[in-house]
This record gives sequence, structure tokens and C-alpha cells, in this order.
Amino acid sequence: MIEIELHNLALNIKEFRKKNKLSQAELAEKLGVARTTIGYYERAEVEPNIYTLVQLSKLMNRSIDSLLGLNHPNETTNDLNNSDLSKKIFILNKLIEKNTQSFNDLETSKLRTERMFNELQMSKKRTERMFNELKRTRNRAENDIKLFQELSKEFTNTLDKEHETDLSDALEYQDINYNFSTTEKEDFLSSNLKDLISNLNFIPIDVVGEVSCGTPSYAFNEISKSIALPSNYKDCFALRVKGNSMNKLFKDNELIICCRNKTPIDGDIVIAYLSENNEATCKKIHKKKDKLELHPCSTLPYEIQYYDKNSDINIIGVVLGSLNDILDLENIDIEDLEEKLNTI
Repeated sequence: MIEIELHNLALNIKEFRKKNKLSQAELAEKLGVARTTIGYYERAEVEPNIYTLVQLSKLMNRSIDSLLGLNHPNETTNDLNNSDLSKKIFILNKLIEKNTQSFNDLETSKLRTERMFNELQMSKKRTERMFNELKRTRNRAENDIKLFQELSKEFTNTLDKEHETDLSDALEYQDINYNFSTTEKEDFLSSNLKDLISNLNFIPIDVVGEVSCGTPSYAFNEISKSIALPSNYKDCFALRVKGNSMNKLFKDNELIICCRNKTPIDGDIVIAYLSENNEATCKKIHKKKDKLELHPCSTLPYEIQYYDKNSDINIIGVVLGSLNDILDLENIDIEDLEEKLNTI
């Protein structure tokens, strides 16, 4: 907008406000802008956007051209020629296009935020579980110390055979509740599959083989065993990790849980199948226009894998997490499950 048009607009706004006995704050409220903004308009320091110009035109019952001093003040918006109208429509369409893009960006940001929130929830549950395990370890240590002190006192009072036998019996009686290892958790969910399905609303999840976390390797194609998981994982399958290209997230030989019906978004961990070579790999996916990138998450220098739109690559599953992650997310304690099965 040239300076003379901006100056005409400033005079017209000020004249209208004075004529209608409006303060800058009152006019600002009608237009939905700040009071200081009206001051900038009246001093011709700031150029209003097209939306504000339309609002001014309606409020003052004058065409935009007349507000800018381009024609007679009494001419209304109906006097706009086709060229001016087309120009304004073009500007409005550009604004709509820009706002649509902003909305799409916000939707993508919302998805990322939800994913971060879910990851923070999983991290919180893992932290709480670690705290509880440390607390149990401390209690066991205190019991061990107390028992050791009692046994030491008995040992110093007598060295005969009877007391040595009592000492052995006391040591055998000590209850040491070891934590379940990852392998023990997996074995428990597999060996107690039928009982968990029949009594605790679990379902079988097939372990369909191994997936490479390095360079792509021959795809899995057979069921090695099944484990029990809650019924909300009905569309899932399990794979065993092989390699170190994802060692920031999963350990070598760790079991991961994958969903076959979830649509992957940028940043998801996925199972990618390369049908040309009958190979599969586990990586983080990034989509860029017509290209697809598979990124490692490793402390070691693995390369990013690039594929174009002509590559024969299919995403056959989105990784929900390791078996430990899922147990933490669902607040499942193997010790509690074992107790429940023993009471049934």
C-alpha cells in the first residue's frame, strides 16, 4: 500500500471515530484488535491486513477503495470493478490457503505431542517400577542384615553340631524373592498361556521369528511360539530383535511387539519388508515427499537407508515397544500374575 493511500485511510478512520464519538478502545473492540493498533492506523504507521480492511468497510459503510482515497467517499463496495474484486478474491484465497497449511501443521504437531506424551507415560511407569524394585531390594537387604546379625550371634554362642545344623536350616529358610528377568517374563507368559487366556482375559500373540536390526536380512516366516498379552493387543505379533542398529531402544535378542493394522506416521519405529529380496528390517521411518528413509537408532555408525517411490517396500507393522515396555504400559507385574494363577 503506497504512502498516500495509507495516509487517506488514517484520516478516514480518525474522522469516523470522532464523528461517531468513539474512543480508540471502543473502535478496537468492534474490530477485534488492540487499542494501540488503532493508534498505529491513525498515525499511518501500520498497514491493516485485508480482514481488518473488510471489517472497517462494513463498519463505516464505505468501500475499501473509498477508505484508501481511490474514489469518491460515497461510493459503496458495489461500485468495485471486476478487476478489483478479482484481486481481493485472489488475496482471500491466498489467506485461506495459508491458514489451511497452518491447520495441517498444527495437526502434525498434535500427533507428535501425543506420541511424546505416550512415551513419557511409558517412561514414568518404568521409573515407578524401578523405584518399587529398588524398594523391595532394600527391604530384602535389611532382612538379610537382620538375619545375618541373629545368626552371627547364635554362631558366637555355640559351635556344636546342633547349632551348626540350626544355622544351616535358618539360611535355607531365608526367603529371597528374585526379580524376574526379561527371559523369565517371556517364559512365564509362554508356559502359562492357556491359564492366562482362560482366567485373566489374555489372548495369544504369535512370535513369528526374528527381524534384523542391522542390514536387512531374510524375512521371518514361521511361528516359533506364542505368548499371552491383554486382549487389546489382538492385532499384534511379536518379533525377536537381531543386531545393534536399534540398540538405543532395543537390546539384541529382545522381544518386540508390533501392530499390523496401525498406520505409520513420520518418526514411528516400523517393520519394513523388501519383497524384491524377501528381506525385513526394523528402523525409524521418515517420509520426505517422494522418498522414504529408514533411520537406525544406534550408538554404532549404521547408515540411513533411502528408498524412492519405485522401490518395492511395504510397512507390515508399527512397533509398539519391547515386551518390557508393554508390561510397564499395562502395569503388569509377573509376580502378581503368578499369585493370581496360584489362587485360582
